[in-house]
Amino acid sequence: MLDFPKPRVSVDSLEESVKNGLSLRLAEYLFYRIEMSAKERVKNCIKTGMSSDSKLAQVRAKSRREELQSKSEDQIELEASRRVNDLWNDAVEHQAARY
Repeated sequence: MLDFPKPRVSVDSLEESVKNGLSLRLAEYLFYRIEMSAKERVKNCIKTGMSSDSKLAQVRAKSRREELQSKSEDQIELEASRRVNDLWNDAVEHQAARY
């Protein structure tokens, strides 16, 4: 089976597709996928930054001959998830306040 790349779907193109007859259920599903993809990208950026910060803090502590507790990948994952959820909830509240 050939595996063709999927076309990028944006919120604007979804609105236009609904006007042209795309089912609302499919549009909602695609919007959900866009949202989850964006959320995952933000989470990955936060995790990368937190992991780098943790490693840098360990190197600095070692150079000062101090001991520093390192964060496990699970701790970083959990903290990144919490930050993303907080950011997402703030964004939803902000958008709801606009309308």
